Amino acid sequence: MISILPAAPLPAPPDAATELAKMLNISTTAAATLLATLPAQLQPPPPDALLLSAAEVARMLSISIRHVWRLRDSGELPAPVKLGKLIRWRREAVMRFLDEATETRRR
Repeated sequence: MISILPAAPLPAPPDAATELAKMLNISTTAAATLLATLPAQLQPPPPDALLLSAAEVARMLSISIRHVWRLRDSGELPAPVKLGKLIRWRREAVMRFLDEATETRRR
């Protein structure tokens, strides 16, 4: 039987470890270790990432990946950028979408 091991998780950005340490009242080293054990799908996107995958957009908006695709198909989510077979969203467009969505809910 062949065993398939998951890919090694990407190192979390230093800011994520610092923020997690503050939230959980633990050391930054412990927070970095905790973040390193998370599967890649659960790790936060790097703060300087300009393009986001559907999974990263879903995490930012606290919705499912499927719902990201529904929002895209309905035209509610900003149009993504196609890079060959990859589909990515511009971070600033997603942040604007989130700001606009929260503004309409406040009214």
